Amino acid sequence: MTLAEAERGADRLMARQAQQAQARGRNRPRQLAQSPQQQPPKTPQMMFPNPFADRIGFLESRDKYGEVITAPNGDRVVGRYQFTPIALKQLGITVDKNGNWKGLPGIRNEGDFRKNTAVQDMLFRKFIAENHRQLTVKGVRKHVGRTFRGIRRPITITEGGLAAAAHRMGPERVKQYLKHLQSQGWVSNASKFPSHLKSKFLAIETRLREFEKIPFNVPQP
Repeated sequence: MTLAEAERGADRLMARQAQQAQARGRNRPRQLAQSPQQQPPKTPQMMFPNPFADRIGFLESRDKYGEVITAPNGDRVVGRYQFTPIALKQLGITVDKNGNWKGLPGIRNEGDFRKNTAVQDMLFRKFIAENHRQLTVKGVRKHVGRTFRGIRRPITITEGGLAAAAHRMGPERVKQYLKHLQSQGWVSNASKFPSHLKSKFLAIETRLREFEKIPFNVPQP
């Protein structure tokens, strides 16, 4: 599947989700507002911006929580959000040579993780929050609101775009990409990307473009 086909498929998925949500809203009977004592506690699903998580999940694994991909370097990339060994380690999760996982209550191995959708969603929220912190520390978020000339079209840098790009390539790589753009007068030209970073910079720009208008709120870890 080409990138263009994947993008069109993602757009169609989001349109269907919006139509379904609108239909549910019309058919749902009105309820009296609950008092603060009666309101249920917020769950990760309620707190997290679902359009953002759904778009990431679709692009990474076609929404398959049980998905496993072997990367070119031999690493196993796991779950709906395609967690790499580096990402898991960053989140305090270790995997020994026998495949035993430590750091996630109730998760003993990769199989347990692939079956547990709630744990994957929780870990995704935690990962996005940590990336957001790193983007702040590295001074990347100061560029939010800036519009640059992308390869396909002008792109405005948004919080959602940065979060999606960092999920894909890491906060440090996003910083490198924006530093390169700044050196080029905020004009993106693939022929001027460093050869060893070209594919990574292209992936970052794609995420910035695809998530430019996706609603995003910083999740609490």
